[in-house]
Amino acid sequence: MHSRIDLDQEAIEACFSQDNWATCATDMYTNGANSEKSSGPPPVYRTIKGFSTSGSSKFKPLALTSETTSAATSTVVASSRNWTLQMKFHDYFDSWTYGDDIMQDFLVCGAGSTCAGVDTTLSRWAGTSGGAANLVAARKEIVEKASAYINVLHYALYEYYKYGVNEALYSATLDADDLAEGLLHGWEEGWAFFAGSLETGAGTGVLPYVLGEKRASSFGTKDAPNPNGGAARANFKHLAAVQAGRAALNPYDGSVTSAEVVRNAYRC
Repeated sequence: MHSRIDLDQEAIEACFSQDNWATCATDMYTNGANSEKSSGPPPVYRTIKGFSTSGSSKFKPLALTSETTSAATSTVVASSRNWTLQMKFHDYFDSWTYGDDIMQDFLVCGAGSTCAGVDTTLSRWAGTSGGAANLVAARKEIVEKASAYINVLHYALYEYYKYGVNEALYSATLDADDLAEGLLHGWEEGWAFFAGSLETGAGTGVLPYVLGEKRASSFGTKDAPNPNGGAARANFKHLAAVQAGRAALNPYDGSVTSAEVVRNAYRC
């Protein structure tokens, strides 16, 4: 199941209590153990590392190809693509694998890395455990956040765009089954990766959904009636957009109206 990728994230975080935490976390990050792509034998698992290392083949074509016109819908202008998040990260880090680059840097902390270059003698690192111990704590925080909030989040957005928007709007060759099942399946994968199997709606998970619940009060936006006790306005809008897009994809009639609903749901 796609949503079980959060069990890999949970396992990565569980590694932090071990002395060999980096080796443990690297193994789960690289090999996965919970989100099966195929039953095998042996089973093949999707991995959080793969969400980033596939960036060049998956993010890049969507971000850089020119717009086309679909006879079944209407002309789609460049501003409607809303693929700017990945492009901003790419342009900042000059890499399509920016998520994995960060993970490798702070998992290994090898010679020449940003991690190894940190001066732990500076006053801001001073603490009861000393600067070196604080750096280890910082590495764990960075690994946790980069894994869940960069690698997983950006792949969730890829699923929404690739299946729910790109193919529905630009392809005139898909039959009814493709539109009703294939595109809807891909669209729902986006939410599965965003929320995960552990999430009840109240911030019980470990994927991007929980970040909204944790930080909403900092922005004065913890006021929405999310399912099961959640209150983050961002998650409320996200779920509403997902539901609107899903309704427009199934059944999908190829009309301008349906295409516009899906496009606006993604942009939201």
